[in-house]
Amino acid sequence: MGEQNFLNELVWQRTASHNDPGKYGCVHDTLVLYRKGSTYIWNEPKTEQSQDYIDSFFIYAESPDKTKWIKLKKGESTPHGWERYRLGNFASPHPRPNLTYDYKGYRPPVNGWKVNIDRMREMDEQGLLHFPPDKSGRIQSKQYLKDTIDNKSVSDVWLGINPLQAQSSEKQNYPTQKPEALLRRIVFASSKPGDIVLDCFAGSGTTLAVAEKLGRRWIGIDCGKLAIYTIQKRMLNLKSEVGNKGKPIKPKPFTLYNAGLYDFSTLRQLPREDWRFFALQLFGCKDEPHTIGGLKLDGKLKGASVLVFNHHEQPGKRIDEDTVRDIHAAVGKKIGRKFFIIGPRGAFDFQQDYIDLDGVRYYALRIPYSVINELHHREFTALHQPNDETAVNDTVDAVGFDFIQPPQVEWIMSVKKRKGQLLEEACLKIKNFKSRARLRGHDTRGGLETFSMLMLDFDFNGEVFNLDAAFYAHQLETEEWQAWLPLESLGANLMAVFIDIYGNEARQLIPCDKFGLSITKSSAVKTKNKKQN
Repeated sequence: MGEQNFLNELVWQRTASHNDPGKYGCVHDTLVLYRKGSTYIWNEPKTEQSQDYIDSFFIYAESPDKTKWIKLKKGESTPHGWERYRLGNFASPHPRPNLTYDYKGYRPPVNGWKVNIDRMREMDEQGLLHFPPDKSGRIQSKQYLKDTIDNKSVSDVWLGINPLQAQSSEKQNYPTQKPEALLRRIVFASSKPGDIVLDCFAGSGTTLAVAEKLGRRWIGIDCGKLAIYTIQKRMLNLKSEVGNKGKPIKPKPFTLYNAGLYDFSTLRQLPREDWRFFALQLFGCKDEPHTIGGLKLDGKLKGASVLVFNHHEQPGKRIDEDTVRDIHAAVGKKIGRKFFIIGPRGAFDFQQDYIDLDGVRYYALRIPYSVINELHHREFTALHQPNDETAVNDTVDAVGFDFIQPPQVEWIMSVKKRKGQLLEEACLKIKNFKSRARLRGHDTRGGLETFSMLMLDFDFNGEVFNLDAAFYAHQLETEEWQAWLPLESLGANLMAVFIDIYGNEARQLIPCDKFGLSITKSSAVKTKNKKQN
């Protein structure tokens, strides 16, 4: 974005203490704020109470008409439209005989009230007094949450936004998940309702969830399958308040797109013009039809001409060295030093990335294949999925694209007792796993060493995969490649998604009768127990 657009380095204190032997304990994360130009959106955020502070002190809530009040439990959401408040000490610190009087049957404190009778009546009319149901109790003043905001501008050191706790209602069981309160401040300050918020490393989807609640549109990107399915589930189970509290809300429609892996069976069915468009876009070419030497060409790449091989009109025709010589004979003296030919990988009869003829280099751009090494000055690397929690957020720099190649999986279902356990559980055991991928232009195959993770939807509805559990490769390996599932959580159908380290998926719909269970969660365990009895 350029040094001239840098605004702030921000420090978020995410924990109060931390022991790092041999050095100062690290208790903060760093954020940097850039603007996109000389003008930018800035909704100045003000200091706010932490949720933990609110839950601890503002434990009363009052109805909109001020006729009812309730005492909230720790972590309980405020009813819609109600206002939270805390009680203030309404007793005089020193003896005040002139302020010692009864009010509406309530006895005064020993030293009297803090205010005279006229002010007491005025506060009563304004709804600023809390009356306990028992007359033996004492009237206290109300301090509303909305009136306690310091109304000071937020500094570049952020305190009071706590990291997620194990029992937090917004916890997604995703490593390094950030609290919604943190992203609320960021999204609110730098956007307005209806704007698009982009998170290029979306992780568990905190940015997207907050953007949805604040009325922003959003785009989230992540290369990890665990992230993608965690986000999908989260966006389908939102609650209205930041911290994932309050009433459930229905998100606006959203779509999940995949890039970098393509379904060849679908591509093969594309008409010529759609195939041509796909091929040009895939390699970043300009759609710029032109003719040289009587040969119709399709576009430009870095100023050089591009030909998209028409395998529709010439089924079975191959691209060999003679084909390149024929093209050279027609255009060789008129095209400069580079020429690109795009075609299906299987249509090329030569293996090299380019052929040189009379000072012109004819590049073969194969689909699927990496953008060739010379154009990127680095070798093709495949995208890898993590196989343990510590690698979930590793940055992966992948160059290229390939076709989807689902792995082959053999598995066994059973119901049995785990070693050392008293109760039976459902068990999914992976017997065999084989993956396929194309690396550096060569087809490779792998076994369980290329397994990434198993993701499960315990009660699949037939439409949307709703992630309930994820098992990494290292977890399953220690359990002899067995995943143990709670019987009481299983519905009529279990959806299992087996993922290799290249991001390829094999999906298996498993009816619960594979376990010998009934088709509803509520009766599953009872049915099994009845069979045992």
